[in-house]
Amino acid sequence: MVATSSDHNDVYALSAGARIRISNVVALTGEYFYVFPNQIKSQISGSKVRNTFTAGLKIYTGNHTFQIFIYQCQWLEREAIPYGKYRDWLNKGIHIGFNFTRLFQVAHY
Repeated sequence: MVATSSDHNDVYALSAGARIRISNVVALTGEYFYVFPNQIKSQISGSKVRNTFTAGLKIYTGNHTFQIFIYQCQWLEREAIPYGKYRDWLNKGIHIGFNFTRLFQVAHY
């Protein structure tokens, strides 16, 4: 549900991501979401729409991958595009996240 009837139910954005491999086990990652203008008219907490940027560090250790990243939305999946508007990097808007994945091999070919 949108905040007001002047807001669009669908919010369109353009996303770009990159990974720069530093060594065989370390990589820097980044992602940027550009929200197309005039889609979100209302404001949460009186602030304007902000495009979202995320930066991270990946470490590969055999079958595990660890990732630590910083971003400007508390819940990245839900808030990154439509609600990145009330987070500001310069005003307590940095959040830290951590992921890890494990590679499982079911069959050996």
